[in-house]
Amino acid sequence: MEETSEKVIYSGVWRGEPLPDKEFERRFVWLATHLDNSFGSQKKRATCPWAVQAISSGRFYVGDARHFGIDIRSTSRIVEDMVIEYQRYGSFSPPEKHPSTLTVLLPDDLSGEVIITVLETYRPKLTPIGIMLGALDPVNELRSLTGGTGYPYQAPWNFFTVRWMVPGDHIFLNLNPAYKEVYVGFFGFWPENT
Repeated sequence: MEETSEKVIYSGVWRGEPLPDKEFERRFVWLATHLDNSFGSQKKRATCPWAVQAISSGRFYVGDARHFGIDIRSTSRIVEDMVIEYQRYGSFSPPEKHPSTLTVLLPDDLSGEVIITVLETYRPKLTPIGIMLGALDPVNELRSLTGGTGYPYQAPWNFFTVRWMVPGDHIFLNLNPAYKEVYVGFFGFWPENT
């Protein structure tokens, strides 16, 4: 297979201001509205309070990978590039409750199967070093983990997001018992009633 020079195009910190690429901007405005009721959503609880905090504190970084291929190899390169870029923004500090977030817009035609395969490949590599990798996409079937209803991680477009692990991540890590030890190693305890 021929090597390509695909690179994720990073736009830096985004706080909701206009962006040169209007379609890129429209999709991130939708995402911010979906994640945070302060952007106009009627939800009573934010879908992702960590992303909301990152937006409001000027630590929500965005990138564009719509030009990448839609196979597993290209999608894996997106994740690898994101992790390198994200680690430039700072290092993991387990007491940090509001880390920066990097969210990248993915190709429109990327299949749910490829997204799931890449998540399943990279989460076991990234979680032990304190990096959380998530996705929002049209076929995401992860239900609300905080008592809400529906599928809060579904979106009309494909996104990957990375951020450092925070104490509240036991909600996600509880889905895979192997990660309990990782969490305890970072934070020194496992929250009761989880």
